[in-house]
Amino acid sequence: NDIWPDPDPKPRDTTVTPLADLPAFVQTPAAAPMKGSPYLSPSDLPGAKALPGEGLEEAQAKAYGTFVHALMEHATPGHPLPQLAAPTELDHALAERAVEEATRVINTAGFADIFASGALREVDIVAQVAGKTMRGTIDCLIVNDSSVRIIDFKSNRAVPQRSDAVPEGIVNQMAAYATAISQIYPDHAITCEILWTATPHLMSLSHDIVRQAQQKLAYLDDLPNAP
Repeated sequence: NDIWPDPDPKPRDTTVTPLADLPAFVQTPAAAPMKGSPYLSPSDLPGAKALPGEGLEEAQAKAYGTFVHALMEHATPGHPLPQLAAPTELDHALAERAVEEATRVINTAGFADIFASGALREVDIVAQVAGKTMRGTIDCLIVNDSSVRIIDFKSNRAVPQRSDAVPEGIVNQMAAYATAISQIYPDHAITCEILWTATPHLMSLSHDIVRQAQQKLAYLDDLPNAP
């Protein structure tokens, strides 16, 4: 069958819309995609995380701390530590020292409640810091009817002798944790404690120290971008 053309075809609109007449968003380059995690981490908070004199290179110190944490995470007093492969950054001597350190900590009588079955380990939390969202993990929470203990393990070699000498970055981390926990347990008394594994020694941060850090964090404007 033959197909006959339209006897009176309508002319096509060949008008070109000037670029200037297009909406502004068409001419605006797309924003670069966000890299990495959209959340802050405790390491993003300002302040030093250690005192001078740590002795280990940064990569070794981080690997050492991670290994000690991992050994203690599933440890039970009076029982052998879990068999874990040491990080490649640690030589045999450092790996052995980490195992001895973790063993000494979990078998210290004064820390029994930290490693008891009722304690909560590796608790993931989210906190608002200066209008941004921080995600972190609390090493240990001990919750009862009226109080919450926030306990963080630190494997720093240089251990402060007083709570007012704790590096600012660590205090800020604990203050952010306290902010998050206070939203979950608004009627509980909250205490922040640091278990220095090298000594080993459990140190409480005073309410004033934590509160001052919380007030500073509320007004920070130089944190990395995050929701």
